[in-house]
Amino acid sequence: MFTLIGGTAVCTIDGASITIPESVASLSVPLLGSVDVTYSGYGTMSNDGQSFVVTYIYNAIFGSGSCTATYTK
Repeated sequence: MFTLIGGTAVCTIDGASITIPESVASLSVPLLGSVDVTYSGYGTMSNDGQSFVVTYIYNAIFGSGSCTATYTK
């Protein structure tokens, strides 16, 4: 999702828990102009601190869904 629209998701970290509050990003779509994408997410940090997994939830004019990303140090 962020490769498509670019940008950074701001999150809150509490221990191993990761929360991305609902935010809106704008995407420029040919023939449609600017389209807002609403997204949020949640995830967890691994016990060793070397990786974390985040599930993003998104909704826009072209549909809604979710995707999961694993980030590794």
